[in-house]
Amino acid sequence: MGSAILLSIFAAMMAARLHERSKPFLSQSSNHDSGASAKDLTFISFIQANRILWRITAWLGRPLVPFVTWGQRRRLALHLSRAGLTSWGYVQVYCLQCLFAFLALIISVWWLNHSLLDLKVSAFFVLCACTALGWWCPIFWLKRRHQFRLRRMSHQFPFFLDMVGLGLDAGLNLQASIQLALEHIDEGALHQEWSKMLTDLRAGQSRAQALRQLSQRLNLPSIRQLISSLIHGESMGFSLGRIIQVYADQQRAQRLMQAEKQALQAPVKMLFPMALCIFPCTFIILGFPVMVQLLGLA
Repeated sequence: MGSAILLSIFAAMMAARLHERSKPFLSQSSNHDSGASAKDLTFISFIQANRILWRITAWLGRPLVPFVTWGQRRRLALHLSRAGLTSWGYVQVYCLQCLFAFLALIISVWWLNHSLLDLKVSAFFVLCACTALGWWCPIFWLKRRHQFRLRRMSHQFPFFLDMVGLGLDAGLNLQASIQLALEHIDEGALHQEWSKMLTDLRAGQSRAQALRQLSQRLNLPSIRQLISSLIHGESMGFSLGRIIQVYADQQRAQRLMQAEKQALQAPVKMLFPMALCIFPCTFIILGFPVMVQLLGLA
């Protein structure tokens, strides 16, 4: 009991210290937007929580660096890159995996206390399953964040291609056209990834290498096909503006087909709630007078 109280006090002191360190960043953000809306305040609080979690995992993850293999480092770095968390490191995700696995282990041991004392085989299987689930929870979160970013990119991608094609038709090169398109789209995953590609070009990388790295980070079929066509078209002397225009039309057609597909799936998805909730009530209302007459209760 005493050790738990000391651990709680230590955790509270550490959280307060991290909060004090993050105050200058929050004050800069609040001074930059003095008339921030509720959405901006929510975003600032989200950044504060991320900074605190980043500091905690960075501090706790330092002793775990020797235990992370090179294969795990590559996979975790790829997950972080696709999720858009460029400021995070692989050791922080590994630390979160260890923490979640330990918490899941503690909860499952507390829940299966009597079963474990009786040496039941099923209890040990449940214990292992809970620990494995806790271990993979951060990876699931990174993959979910990656899928969310891909959906946002797919939504902005046709307009982005239109702006790039407009710049190419006006006589600009591909790099200047992409910069023009980034000035006219909202901040988000698509803006972040293509800006990083332009940064790689300015750092001295070739256009083909920067585009391939972009395709590897995103892992989106539409962008991967576009990048492959741009690389081959540039090497063979084809018109890049025509290639981009064709892909823009294709993306619009795919979005229209996806919307029609979701509209056709709506009645099927509504069938189960209607059969479970609406139809029984309807049958009760219609069948109650009939049952009253049959049983002679009227």
